[in-house]
Amino acid sequence: MSDTSDEAEYEELAEGLGVHRVIQPAFNLQDERRPTSACLVPTPKDQGKLSVDRSDWREPRQSFEHFVSLGFEAVGTITVSHADCKSLELSRYHWPLAHNDAHSFIDYRHLERPKAEKTARKLFKLTWKNSGEKWSYMADEESPN
Repeated sequence: MSDTSDEAEYEELAEGLGVHRVIQPAFNLQDERRPTSACLVPTPKDQGKLSVDRSDWREPRQSFEHFVSLGFEAVGTITVSHADCKSLELSRYHWPLAHNDAHSFIDYRHLERPKAEKTARKLFKLTWKNSGEKWSYMADEESPN
């Protein structure tokens, strides 16, 4: 379990502020149009810090474009609300990186892996339901027909 005593070095995001999660193709598995809950599960390399962008600094499309500009593949962006995180006792912190000043994270560090996965599934269900089962931004929706 990661030590969470370094919270002082991170700025907690304001109440009511959403965060954008860019979704990679590996997590866009259902019907090739809908992400799965795996998109909100931190991987072991994340050390309990699921990367997101703060919504007051970037629009969903900007988060997507920035992620792709770094050489990663992505299919779209979903926005996770503060209320959904709070209901599951997940904090969100601003953690700017040299290449991304909007970078933040959803904090799963206080949860063991099985509990983090279960919480991520709940968070995804809330997020997807509350978004009207829609992406905040999806790249191929802007392609000309």
